[in-house]
Amino acid sequence: MAVRQATWFQNTVRPNATILLILAAVVVVLRLVPIPVTEGVNHYLPLHMLLETLAIIIASMIFVLGWYTQRGTRTLRMQVIACLFLAVATLDFSHMISYAGMPDFITPADPEKAINFWLLARLFAALALLAAICLPDRELIYRRSLLSTLLLALAGIHYVLLFRQEQLPETFDAVTGLTSFKIRAEYVLILLYSIAAAVLWKRALADRQPETLALGMASAIMALSELLFTFYASVTDAFNVVGHVYKILAYAYLHQALVVRGITAPFLEMRTLTGRLQATLDALPDMMFEMSDEGIIRAYHSRPGIPQLLTSPEVFLGQDFRKFIADVDAIHTIEQAMADVFNTGRTSGRVYSLTTQGKQYWYELTGSLVEESLDKHCLILVRDVTSKYEAEQELRIAATAFSSQEGVLITDAQQSILRVNEAFERTTGYSQQEVIGMKPSFLSSGKHDDAFFKAMWATIVEEGGWHGEIWNRRKNGEIFPQAVTISAVKDSSGITTHYVGDMIDMSRIRDAEAKINRLSLFDPLTGLPNRSNFQTHLEHTLQECNNNCEFGALLMIDVDNFKNINDTLGHLAGDQLLVKVAQRLESVLQDNQLAARYGGDEFMVVLPQLSQETGKAVDKVESVAQALLGALNGEYRIGHEVYYSSCSIGISLFNSKDVEFSELLKQVDIALSQAKISGQSGISFFDPAWQKEVNERASLNADMREGLKKKQFELYYQAQVDVAERIVGAEALVRWKHPLRGLLSPAEFIPFAEENGWILDLGNEVLRLGLEQLALWQTNPKLSHLSLSINLSSEQFFEENFIDIVESGIQSRHLDARYLVLEFTESILISNVEQAKSNIERLSRLGIRFSIDDFGTGYSSLSYLSNLPIDQLKIDQSFVRNIGITEQDTAIVSTIINMAKTLHMEVLAEGVETDAQRAFLMAQGCQLLQGFLYAHPMPVKDFESYCSSHAVAPE
Repeated sequence: MAVRQATWFQNTVRPNATILLILAAVVVVLRLVPIPVTEGVNHYLPLHMLLETLAIIIASMIFVLGWYTQRGTRTLRMQVIACLFLAVATLDFSHMISYAGMPDFITPADPEKAINFWLLARLFAALALLAAICLPDRELIYRRSLLSTLLLALAGIHYVLLFRQEQLPETFDAVTGLTSFKIRAEYVLILLYSIAAAVLWKRALADRQPETLALGMASAIMALSELLFTFYASVTDAFNVVGHVYKILAYAYLHQALVVRGITAPFLEMRTLTGRLQATLDALPDMMFEMSDEGIIRAYHSRPGIPQLLTSPEVFLGQDFRKFIADVDAIHTIEQAMADVFNTGRTSGRVYSLTTQGKQYWYELTGSLVEESLDKHCLILVRDVTSKYEAEQELRIAATAFSSQEGVLITDAQQSILRVNEAFERTTGYSQQEVIGMKPSFLSSGKHDDAFFKAMWATIVEEGGWHGEIWNRRKNGEIFPQAVTISAVKDSSGITTHYVGDMIDMSRIRDAEAKINRLSLFDPLTGLPNRSNFQTHLEHTLQECNNNCEFGALLMIDVDNFKNINDTLGHLAGDQLLVKVAQRLESVLQDNQLAARYGGDEFMVVLPQLSQETGKAVDKVESVAQALLGALNGEYRIGHEVYYSSCSIGISLFNSKDVEFSELLKQVDIALSQAKISGQSGISFFDPAWQKEVNERASLNADMREGLKKKQFELYYQAQVDVAERIVGAEALVRWKHPLRGLLSPAEFIPFAEENGWILDLGNEVLRLGLEQLALWQTNPKLSHLSLSINLSSEQFFEENFIDIVESGIQSRHLDARYLVLEFTESILISNVEQAKSNIERLSRLGIRFSIDDFGTGYSSLSYLSNLPIDQLKIDQSFVRNIGITEQDTAIVSTIINMAKTLHMEVLAEGVETDAQRAFLMAQGCQLLQGFLYAHPMPVKDFESYCSSHAVAPE
């Protein structure tokens, strides 16, 4: 610091101080040594004009540069200095043309007028130098007001000096020379310049700024100049001439400080900034691309050794970046980043990946807008964040793994526990504080001997890990199975430093598997085998009877007038009746006789190995049927009510290998229909003569064809609500406006359509109606974000052109497909999992969501749930009705909701009819509800009115 100070003083301050001393000595010499006075205007006037013109030019340049400065914000100090020097230039000009010997300037030229303009010009120059000292460097808002004020002041000064000069004190007498007023005015100016010079020199010595020193020199020389102007006796004598020369010297310093510095400073600053920018760019670990709004690469920069480019700059400069990137997602990300820049001026945080030479690299984009007079383009910085991304990914994986639902414990090399996670604490009952420092063997249940653990540790030592099943003991003493994986953690030298144990509680998984397995084979309401289980058993019985040449029988049992109890007492009462019917049914049958719930209020009974003789087989079947009627017909206590119920039974015998499963079902169904026609509590055997009933089906078949042709089908809508009971969507339920039979419910024609090949046409009609209605809703601001669930049949879902039909229907109606939900039962998925997965994935890309209907009544396989992109599970209403009634169904509902949470799926409960059901479902975390508690299915106009009078969930 001292060396720099000495250099500054020697190279800058000392030469200027020397100049100032020489100029001061000249003044002394002029004053003390007699010098002849310069005579004659003809010799001095041109010189005077030259000197004044130089001063005027410099003052004008100071004004122009200060007023139109391009260096950032125009400050109060610079603007005031500029305006004051405009006044100096104007007054010096008026002084010059008022000088003796010059043509008349409005009024005749004379020394008095010239001196007055001179004094005022010097005063404004002194004020400008003082302004450089005193005024702050803040922004000036009303700069034009400042200039206007100055111009008005100049106009007033000129008016007074040109037209009212006689009112001013005299400054010069042709005989005696300068007046006392003139000399005193000069002394005031000398004082002002001296103050400015002293302050500026002091600042220059402190901050070592050349322009500050130049201003100090200008102030000091101007003080000397004004001192000379106190000595002259004639306007052309030596004091006057030297005074003007000193003035020009002072202005030369002003020119250096304010003009030259003002012009060169931006370029110097630009050079410095350019150097810094280049250094910054070279230090950045980024590739920088300058791109047009069309994606043309205009320029490229990166520091040496920056990462892999897809091709060299010589190839891609001037080209569209899309030519060199094959990955569509990467192109889309870059286009989005450019759109951000051109819309908002900047972008950041967008990431894309590229695979180069078999490795995946990740890149992060930042950018900003560059606006020029001709066009707009942007700078895009591309940073290789592969290592960061991989590290973050590993950290997320590690954190997620440690906080997962699986128990994790970490030990040191001596097997002392260092840490466990929350899942371990929940599973074992031990807290982390209790187990730190202990050996994992404290969990031992005693079911494994020493040889088991020796073999386990031998595997860990040899292979670095072990996986198997271990029975452990919880803190409460309960023994439970765990799937355990133990891994050895080694350092860079191969020495084991830690062990990590990953433990899965198998008891819950086994319970869940048992529940799911039971759901797939047994009816959740009655506990009887379900339809799938029944079908398997019946096919096996058919084979056995055929092999043994024995008769078997199939009985279909229907509860008479079951609809009445649902309509009068509610579905919960109906479910209780079905449970009691199932219990009485099982109490009559023997071990080898199977009873199953076929659906709704229908039950199936399979009687194997009756007899090889027809008569005996018929007698046995009739005996069983009568026993069943005796047990089933009678009073049932349901809640506080006693309800009488009866049943009808249809029977079909079989023993021929030619009898197919589907044919047998048709026969027993015809028999049951005959039994119900003949009266309640009837028993009827299948007889070929009853085939005439099939003719009626033919009539219905014709009606179905006509109904589809004439569009007699319409949709009813049942509201779906969220936990805040706001409407979020609806399920579309088809109705048939039959011209003769009136409005028919799905139960009256859907089974027929499925059996007779109409379900595909009917399904497509329902899909068409649903898409049209959804399109109308999306034009209504209040209903535009409601979702619509449409049920699909197996035939429809696996139809060859089903995807095209759906896609065309969405595009032609300009639908937002996010609000379309397609529902299907589990049986559809199980029948062809691969094709189902392909269809769902293709439709999901359109935005369509998928829901499994009647979940829990079919296979409920975890494998397809985890492999298929399913969005929603719908809990079957049979489970919902038994919430709080049967512990099994209540547990099943909880299991399904928890399973859906684990798989990140929505859960919708159907058939919600009571506040208690709603409260339980909400407490378990069910997000969506549907049922009579909220609304019945209704025509579209009624549904829209319902939405108008109830809360609709926001989008």
